[in-house]
Amino acid sequence: DNRKFDLRLYAALVTGGGQPSRAYLCRDGLARLCVDPVELEGGSPSKLQASALLTNTALNKKAAGYTIDHTDVTGGSGTKRSARAALATAAAQVEGKWGNGMSASAIADTLWARAASCVGEASELLLAVAEAEWPAAVRRADSHKPVCVSVLGWDVMFTTDGRCVLLEANASPSWVLDIAEDIPDSVLGVAASPARDDLPITGKRGSGGSKR
Repeated sequence: DNRKFDLRLYAALVTGGGQPSRAYLCRDGLARLCVDPVELEGGSPSKLQASALLTNTALNKKAAGYTIDHTDVTGGSGTKRSARAALATAAAQVEGKWGNGMSASAIADTLWARAASCVGEASELLLAVAEAEWPAAVRRADSHKPVCVSVLGWDVMFTTDGRCVLLEANASPSWVLDIAEDIPDSVLGVAASPARDDLPITGKRGSGGSKR
């Protein structure tokens, strides 16, 4: 529908505890849509309108068309939605036009995999830089020292041909909830089990996968 959007994904960077540094990606994130569609003239925006060009929620929530769908845990047709739900919608719109004949579900899965890979590579680089800057005393620390966990908000966007581009990493992402969803104890039990669900997204520092 010609509305610009980006994704806010959350990844936890973990160091210490006698284990290799690693990152865990949440299985879903936020899609932030512009309130107004982009109007193009000759391939460029016809007017510089913040609500059509900037996905920042703080700006879009002031626009008249900003909506939150509280009846749907995925965000429904709202300006802020589940990342997975937004990718499914986008994939359905480009099915047959992009992806070499791929189905909508396959396109959505491919886009998510590219976003996870983008965040994983950036996380790995950030962890490598952090480790290089650690004082020698920290690098020699006892393996039983407490684990350090940092949760970052990674903002990514897709180009028209499906490439994923990293916009920025937010060291202090917002935790404000517009929609709350009850998570069954059975799901929490699975997520809390390192043997079953702690799968890092970083490459050389762990195997592939994701964490809720």
